[in-house]
Amino acid sequence: MATCNAGHGCSITCPNGCAAIYNHDTGECTTWCESSATAIDPKELGGTFNVEINDMSPSVLADVIGENLMGARFKTLAGSGERVTLKMEDADLSALLDKLAG
Repeated sequence: MATCNAGHGCSITCPNGCAAIYNHDTGECTTWCESSATAIDPKELGGTFNVEINDMSPSVLADVIGENLMGARFKTLAGSGERVTLKMEDADLSALLDKLAG
């Protein structure tokens, strides 16, 4: 089981990987289990966020945020069997995605 908690009541527990994203500007909470992940429009990621990702496949994460936004080093993890765990508070996700793509 994986639990993701972005604070402010934004949490989820899944039998596989998970993600929770809390938008400080809007109060919106977005959560998903790895098995039900859907793509996010990176244009919607402006502002300040809390993010927790636990035990997520890199290939699923690339599908969620867009393959073209993933840097080459990160994309090489997709077939490695590795898992992603990440926790960020008060983060600017647009800047992070720009850095990953670079």
